[in-house]
Amino acid sequence: MNTTSTSDLRRRRRNQTDVGNRETLFHTSSKKKLKKNKNKDKDDHEETKAKTSSYMRTKEMMKNGLQRVSDVSSALKDDERKLKNTRAEHERMGGGVKDAKYALTWLKVKEKEDVIVFW
Repeated sequence: MNTTSTSDLRRRRRNQTDVGNRETLFHTSSKKKLKKNKNKDKDDHEETKAKTSSYMRTKEMMKNGLQRVSDVSSALKDDERKLKNTRAEHERMGGGVKDAKYALTWLKVKEKEDVIVFW
């Protein structure tokens, strides 16, 4: 019984709200409608300006981000080129360094032999 009365109350409130909405909709003066349309146009214009401004900021941010990526990419290419040149130079010197190491080892051995001979 309690649920029935609650649902009846809800139904009555809903009907009253619907009636009020209908009256407001059909009995609005044309001046109010015209004023609402002008305000709506003004609001639409402001909203469009805000969106355009936001898009322009986004475009500028993306442009700056793309420029940074481009700068990083060119820096990486420069570093890659320098590393390749360094590696090539190191490889050219690699044989000379190995030869120098063997020569130094040979000299140390000869020095020990000389120390033994001159003792």
